[in-house]
Amino acid sequence: MRKRILLTNDDGYDAPGIEVLFETLKKQFDITLVGPLGQCSTTGHTMALDRPLRLRSYGENRYSVDGHPADCTLMGIGHIMKDNPPDLVISGINRGGNMGQDIYYSGTVAAAREASFHDYPAISVSTTCEFDKNFTRQKYQLAADYIGYLVENDVEKLIPGRTVLNINAPSIERSEHQGVKMTQLGFRRYSEGIETRSDTRSRPYYWIVGSYHGFDDSIADSDCQAVYENKISASYISLNRESERLDKAREQLSELNRNFR
Repeated sequence: MRKRILLTNDDGYDAPGIEVLFETLKKQFDITLVGPLGQCSTTGHTMALDRPLRLRSYGENRYSVDGHPADCTLMGIGHIMKDNPPDLVISGINRGGNMGQDIYYSGTVAAAREASFHDYPAISVSTTCEFDKNFTRQKYQLAADYIGYLVENDVEKLIPGRTVLNINAPSIERSEHQGVKMTQLGFRRYSEGIETRSDTRSRPYYWIVGSYHGFDDSIADSDCQAVYENKISASYISLNRESERLDKAREQLSELNRNFR
């Protein structure tokens, strides 16, 4: 029987990243896509608990929700797939990395984390492209191919309960990547700029204009360093204390990664 996958994101139900992942996975698996109606990046684990949600269908097993990424996950597992639940929940592919402290802002990671709260194995996947002016749909393909490889090899068995597998891929062609590395969360440095502007009535308003200033390279085996080296970063984000099961999953996934080319 084909695996059932719930696919969501934070860039919107029709964003290029989720489309590339959908097209890659649908060849072998049963995919249900439930994405936010609009752009929901950096919304974290926000949920619409004080208003109704609207669900729209865009064809067979393709939906949008006028809520946040975590709402989309709940709509998928609690309503759309309630009678035929997914074997795996995947959030992405996000345009922009979700490494280091980014995971606390990320709607992409939040959608996967919501699934883990309900005991579904979950993956968040992103590709780094912040400074790539020539970014194209093809730059998502490395991340999509790696996810496809993982799902083919039963990666859901390597994701312990209440744990998210967080994947970050460099925005390069598949032939250029330098392998996959098991990592830990790094730290990314951002400026604290607030820009003051004036509206047409001379009233002040403000924009957060912080810029990326690189990562802390003193952290060993960080996700930031791996991607900088053109490697795919794979790390576990767990609500549980470190356990033998998580250590074993790391070892098994590390072994599996050696065969991805």
